[in-house]
Amino acid sequence: RLIMAQSRNQTLSGGVSRFGRAAMYKKRALYKRKKNPLKVEKVAEATTKSVPIKSAKGKSNGESRTVAIVKPERFHLAEALPKPMPNRKRAGVAKLRSSLAPGSVVVLLAGPFRGKRAVFLKQLPSG
Repeated sequence: RLIMAQSRNQTLSGGVSRFGRAAMYKKRALYKRKKNPLKVEKVAEATTKSVPIKSAKGKSNGESRTVAIVKPERFHLAEALPKPMPNRKRAGVAKLRSSLAPGSVVVLLAGPFRGKRAVFLKQLPSG
């Protein structure tokens, strides 16, 4: 008789795992385990080769120092973002109704005072 090893992460209905990636990382204690030594060596070799050593003047400055590497960004866009086109549309001044003259009573149709009556004085330059 074979005994199948059960997964620590149960599958719920719809094929969704019960625990997320971070929870499983914690559950499996992956933070305690050593990383692959072959990969670590390769990374160490790459960093030692590309670290430039600059000379510093004076014995009190240590005569030489290593300069930190500027790492490339981890996120790269597949395609360049399109440049937004300039907006050439400008709002024109609203045309005034011919029946509206200064001193006439108007009923406001929008805003917090809608339905209220007001006296029209003049049209502002903004419209």
